[in-house]
Amino acid sequence: PKWLKPDLINRGQEVFRRYWPSCVVILFYISLCAGFSAPLISDVLIVTGYLNGRRMKVIKRLFETGYMIMACMMKGGLDKGQLGWKSVTRVRFLHARVRRRMMQRGNSKRLPKNEEGLKEKKKSQEEVAINQEDMAVTLLAFSYNVIIGIAILKGSQLKEEDQAAYLHVWRYIGFLIGIDDQHNPCNKGMEFARKRLESILMHVLHPDESSAKLVNQVLKATGTTFMPYEARGLVLRSLLGSEWSDKLELPRYETASLGVRLCTWWFFTFIGWYTYFCSLPFIGRAFLMFHTQLLRLILWITPVQLFPLSHPPLPRNKGGAKILPSSCPSRNSTKM
Repeated sequence: PKWLKPDLINRGQEVFRRYWPSCVVILFYISLCAGFSAPLISDVLIVTGYLNGRRMKVIKRLFETGYMIMACMMKGGLDKGQLGWKSVTRVRFLHARVRRRMMQRGNSKRLPKNEEGLKEKKKSQEEVAINQEDMAVTLLAFSYNVIIGIAILKGSQLKEEDQAAYLHVWRYIGFLIGIDDQHNPCNKGMEFARKRLESILMHVLHPDESSAKLVNQVLKATGTTFMPYEARGLVLRSLLGSEWSDKLELPRYETASLGVRLCTWWFFTFIGWYTYFCSLPFIGRAFLMFHTQLLRLILWITPVQLFPLSHPPLPRNKGGAKILPSSCPSRNSTKM
């Protein structure tokens, strides 16, 4: 696109690599787990079986998403034909595939689960899964949320130039994944992104039973000896607050053991100081180089063929249905 600025892309990719561990934490807890509070999105994940199933299956799916992001954030990774560009293109085709099959099965007629549900019933029956709005809010979760999350962890805002550069990276990823630029929430700066995120969340963020089930399943699947499920649940509760966390049926502080509370305290202390050191001029450059080499190693030892992003367990199309005219249709599009 004409608006693409390679210098901004490079700087935005550096922001991610410098704060890589912090970005991973933010993406997992705030973007992914908190994002399950939108039933219109969590229902798609449940129907396709993307994040529900056995523990290793869930971990593999999470790594697939992380692999795409890591590939996109390497220098030159979004150049045409490079690994990040190919990964985003595969995701675009995956979305089109899931969307078509859900429409064939009738799963795309999704009903909102809020107080205005009855009034919006007719309108919602025309909605298509993984539409422009769904993709826009996901893009904000990967871009705006990360910028705000880094600021919270390190105790101060990123430079305006770094914020603009990181948003520019995700504006281009949104373009590659099929979001029309007029609907792209990363095209007008932080303030516009904030307003767009808040306006969308007002009517999609209504956690239900499927949201709670998906969040707890992912937290349990990623639990370890040092960060068990209960500790991960308390971390998420600390970030979301009590009211939201209760709707997602997350573990409570009152019932948590001392060991679990210590794990939560240690986690926030460590990631907070780590993020702060990454922001320092000289130490931050060293962390940038270290993270870059580590990411390069991960991408090198993990062939992309192992994670093709083409796995939705839905029946094969035998009717020869037509492909959608757009990889990412508008919210109310129903054409095949």
